Amino acid sequence: MTPGTVLIVVDDPQGALNTLGARGWIQLRAPDGTVGWASARFLERL
Repeated sequence: MTPGTVLIVVDDPQGALNTLGARGWIQLRAPDGTVGWASARFLERL
């Protein structure tokens, strides 16, 4: 992913918000449909 890529949360949205900036992983979907996991500390809400 490049910085600024918009990803869609696959996990529970409230749980993902509570994890942002902390230790943990969030399951996401990329614009091309790829599903994977990213460290919450590298993500931010738009």
